[in-house]
Amino acid sequence: MRRLAILVPTYNEEALLTRFVDSLEPVPGVETTIVVINAGKPLSEGLAKRVLEVAVPDHFFWTACMQVGFEKVAEDGKFDFAMMGNADTVLVPGSVAELIKFIDAHPNTVACCPAYLKLGEEEPHLHYSDQNDWGFLLYGKMSQRWNTLSEAPKEPFKTDVIGGQGVLFDATICAKYRLDPDNFPQAAGDHDFWYQLRKGEKIQLWMVPTAGTINLRQMGVQPGRKKGFFRRIWQRMTSDKTGDSARLMWRLRRKHLSLPVAVPSFVISFLIRYTLGLPKMLKRL
Repeated sequence: MRRLAILVPTYNEEALLTRFVDSLEPVPGVETTIVVINAGKPLSEGLAKRVLEVAVPDHFFWTACMQVGFEKVAEDGKFDFAMMGNADTVLVPGSVAELIKFIDAHPNTVACCPAYLKLGEEEPHLHYSDQNDWGFLLYGKMSQRWNTLSEAPKEPFKTDVIGGQGVLFDATICAKYRLDPDNFPQAAGDHDFWYQLRKGEKIQLWMVPTAGTINLRQMGVQPGRKKGFFRRIWQRMTSDKTGDSARLMWRLRRKHLSLPVAVPSFVISFLIRYTLGLPKMLKRL
């Protein structure tokens, strides 16, 4: 019997976390342990019996919580797989089995899920199939995109970076690498981790589109008519998140790239993707 640890940070999100736990299906030949890294109130007795709860200080954000999960996996030493999860998602049926099947057939890879968003009663639609940058100086490339679960491609394809949910890899990685909560406490900690794997292990990330996570948090997104092209550019340029994005992007590149590469990489990525968002906009027209 092989063993899988699913690492799930949570912050007083028991109702959402319960839905995540309920969405997990047994995988033949695999014993699954859900490791909940809890920065909130203790879980109720009923839920606590279904998971391995690890309490952490309430000031811990995503990266610090996930690092504690890595340490638990490394300390145990007997897990075969580790998977990053999020309390605000549920898994598309069969996702864990699909990811393990891919890893079994392709050693030295990371198997990733596309992320879907569900608003109210409407059908889940694609939130992202990548979080890639654009430009020959960057680590990213344009990847496939679709709209609904039924439209997803059947064949896996290479990708470069992805959000830290629904991502499965060999558990030995948890003992070899550390996440960096000092520099990336909440955002970009997952991207920093992919950089480390690409450089240290020559590991390739693969998107497995037949798997997936569905985000149940509304995140301020409301259904409505599509914004016009120029209106979306303006919204992107004036976003209150633009400054934070720029700082994180520079910190990420400065850590992993030489200065002659980091500077043009940052300029191209920030001006083209984060300020204007042109590649994604053009892809979605």
